[in-house]
Amino acid sequence: MEFNDLRIFRTVARLESITKAANELGYVQPNVSERIKVLENELGVSLLKRNNKGVRLLRAGEVLLLYSDKIMDILDDLKRNITSENEVYKIATTQSIAKTYIEEKLMKFKSYCSLYIEQNRSLEALLKSGDVDIIVTHSTISNPLFKRVGGYEETVLLFTEKNKKITALSDETFFINRDKSCPFRQISLAFASEHNIKISQLLEIDSYEMIKSMILVQRGIAFLPSRTHAKNLSTIPLKDTNRIKINFYIRHDSHKFVPDFLIQQG
Repeated sequence: MEFNDLRIFRTVARLESITKAANELGYVQPNVSERIKVLENELGVSLLKRNNKGVRLLRAGEVLLLYSDKIMDILDDLKRNITSENEVYKIATTQSIAKTYIEEKLMKFKSYCSLYIEQNRSLEALLKSGDVDIIVTHSTISNPLFKRVGGYEETVLLFTEKNKKITALSDETFFINRDKSCPFRQISLAFASEHNIKISQLLEIDSYEMIKSMILVQRGIAFLPSRTHAKNLSTIPLKDTNRIKINFYIRHDSHKFVPDFLIQQG
């Protein structure tokens, strides 16, 4: 029985879906199904029941989940104990991901992590050079040097100051990032094209916090991650909902232990 098979099984159990687990882990669906089948053959029991909505755990699956949680906790403790306490884990990501996701993780969990804030387009080069241990990026990267170790989806909403009166979106100023690979910029440009918004109404600001501040003084509006928090911000209902992927990549030849708290949601 392989430890990675237990990780795959735990992800399937948590998401109640082989397809969702494959997407999160960066595998193709048949590979996930095959690893579950290997576990079932080794144990001589069925672990999951498939249905139209996904999967649910059978009794044997519930027992395996209980023990796999204990096994993986012990394995994680082992890895932490044999890793130098002073070893620093270097993370590189964008401003918005750092503020809406990474910051909370680093504040909640004791860790030895350095955080590098870069434009999305610069992250791949940092990982390739070995300057950082992991990148958290909006991009989907096809590079044989890299391995995807997790990810999640983020809903993108259109934010405004809660007391701002908006009569027509076509009259509003939109704040966008200058990085052409930024998905929020791409969503904004597509929205502008569909709603006849002039290019002159799109103002480039490279600071996530500055964009929030400009929204709060009613200078304009912006597409931002749904995790964005500020006392007087509210969202503008739209017909269509935009979702973007956030991906975690390490180098294939990396021997550093990826902190679980970093890639686990919640």
